[in-house]
Amino acid sequence: MKVTLLELYRRKAGLTVRELAVKTGYVANLFSQVEHGHRRSWPVFRQRVAEAFGVPEKDIFTAEGGLKSIGIDALLKAAE
Repeated sequence: MKVTLLELYRRKAGLTVRELAVKTGYVANLFSQVEHGHRRSWPVFRQRVAEAFGVPEKDIFTAEGGLKSIGIDALLKAAE
């Protein structure tokens, strides 16, 4: 099982999908679709999300604009 880095950053920041959507200027439904991989991100979206977390886009998104993800096992191991 995997989790997207977008969801990981959002949860680590203690934000709901709705709160992050408002912070980045999008509606929650659209944001949720991107976060769950049902809709592809676009350059302005990626830029706003990265700015909201204070990280480079490449930390969350692939060069093609897809979402990076991490396996739950790797995530748990890193937390040890």
